[in-house]
This record gives sequence, C-alpha cells and structure tokens, in this order.
Amino acid sequence: MLGFAGWYDRHNALTTFMFYFPFNTLILIGPCLYFYFLSLTNRDFQLSRSHWPHFILPLTLLFLYLIKFSADFLYHRPFPDNEAYQFGTHGPFAELDKTALVYLISYSSLLFYFFIILRNFRGYKSYLVAHFADLQGIELGWLRGLIAFIATALFVLGCFYIADLFIPLSYIVNWYPYLLLGLSIYYISINGYFYSPGLFRHLQFSITKIDEQFKTPALPDIAQWKQNLDKFMVIEQPFLDSEINLALLARKLGTNTQILSKVINEGYGQNFNDYINGLRVKAVIEQFRLQAHEKYNLMGIAWDCGFNSKTTFNRAFKKVIGQTPTVFIEQLDGSDHDLNP
Repeated sequence: MLGFAGWYDRHNALTTFMFYFPFNTLILIGPCLYFYFLSLTNRDFQLSRSHWPHFILPLTLLFLYLIKFSADFLYHRPFPDNEAYQFGTHGPFAELDKTALVYLISYSSLLFYFFIILRNFRGYKSYLVAHFADLQGIELGWLRGLIAFIATALFVLGCFYIADLFIPLSYIVNWYPYLLLGLSIYYISINGYFYSPGLFRHLQFSITKIDEQFKTPALPDIAQWKQNLDKFMVIEQPFLDSEINLALLARKLGTNTQILSKVINEGYGQNFNDYINGLRVKAVIEQFRLQAHEKYNLMGIAWDCGFNSKTTFNRAFKKVIGQTPTVFIEQLDGSDHDLNP
C-alpha cells in the first residue's frame, strides 16, 4: 500500500525506508502459528529451550536485514544516482532479502509448519477422543479454520511465486497475494482474540509426548482392572458428571491416565469417549424404561445422565443403539417387552 501511495517513486528518505524496512516476514509467520497452535491445545504451554530450533530462520532473517543495512550505509553510501539504485535511495544489498533463494526458503518454511500443524492437529483429535467424553464443548472449528486458511494462503502465495519465476510479475499484480496475506493475518488475529486459550483450560495435550501415552507397562490382570472399574462405575457413577475426563477418572481410581486408557482400550475395545458415552446412553435408557420421558423432555433426561449437548447425545445414542432417541421411545412405548441396548 505504501508503494501505491508513491513512496517508491519519491526518490527520498521514504523510498529508502521501503527498501530497508523488513517487509518479508513470511519466515516469521510459520513459527508464530505453530506456537499459537501449541498454546491453544495445551493450557500449560510455555516456550522452552527445546523450541530454540524454531528461532534459527527468524534470527537468520534478522541478521540478513542487519547485514544489508550495515553494508550499504557504512560502505556504499552515498549511493549512485541512477535508475538501478532508484536514483540514490538504496545500495547494492537492498534487495538481499528479496532474492529467489530467500523466498524459496520462506515458502518452504510455511509449507513445513503447515504440515507439522496438520499432523499435530490429527494427534490432537485422537487425544480428545482418548481423554474427553464430550467433545462438543471443546472448540475444533477454529483450529480447522486456521489450518484451512493457512493452506489457502500458502497455495495462492505459492502460485504467484512460481508464476513470477517464469513470467516476471509487476508490483501491481504482486499486490494481490500481499492483500491475501494481510487479510489472513487480520482474520487470525481477530478470531484468535475471541477464541482465547481460556476456552481450552482443561486441555493438557503435549505434542512431544503424543507417542508416550501408548508406552505403558504391561498390566498384571486386565480382567481384574475391568472388574474394579465396573464396580466403581456402578457405585460412584462418575459418568453422570458432564465434566468427567480421563485424568479426573484416573485420579478417582488412584491410578494414571496411561493405565486407565489401556484398561478401557483392551478391556472394552473402546476409547474413553465411546466408553463413557455408552454408560450415559444406558443410563438414559433406564430412565426411558421408568417412563421419565413422560414427565421430562429428552434433553433434560440426557443432561441428568451426563450429556451437556444435544448433538453429542443424539450422536452417541444412535452409535450405541442404532436408532435415534425418538424412534427408540416410540418402539418402547408400543412394545410389551424390553428392548435391550
């Protein structure tokens, strides 16, 4: 926009500013988005020494800007007063950060971070299923939108970059990908304000430990663990708590999440999400058999049985029973015998 405002063509200090201000920030965007993703998916996330490799390229870019500024202003000033040097407004290293190699590294960096964010997002979804019974209250839409927007911006910017290698594009044409990049940053910033990390206060997803959750010691007796868990569920009924998760349940049982996860996976052939919601569905059916649906609405019953969203309730009920709650009630009311889930 400053270029369109005529700064490039004024041949004064404003033109010099345009050449030496660090406009190429593509290398910075990838790490920023990655750290933002980590902060959303782990309430305890903090930058540590293990993250130092992510700062190598940004610091190298900063060093490049310092080199070109220092070399030009310390050794080549005053600059030649001709068209090649924009009539004395910049030196021979002014375009050092705009070379094909720098842009290639920039786009490669964005592509790299896009793939690791996408990979970790898939791991994050697996983590949610393994640790939480109700996923409706945990926002995934924003993270999906973030990944989609990164992919779109990356595709468009890459197309313009490749086209410019074969058919040099004017700065007027190149304005459009920068417009898209600007809109992307505003979109992410504004939505990031509304989808603050506070919404994810229960999450402790750790990418570096994503594979460690499966490296649990062999259990001495799955059958015994399963028997104890069944007894605990009948007596305490923790699944009626809509906020229950794997960590809370493990704490109640006096064990850890790795052990409990293995018991549920191997003992019941289910993940935590399906296991808890299956118990909730059975509790709902028991209420149906007691004719509770004649006094209360469906969501009231579902709420009392641990569900806190209509979508999760309907999806879980149909997955366990193979029917919607309404159809099940109609068949139950019109039948003289029990329908076992």
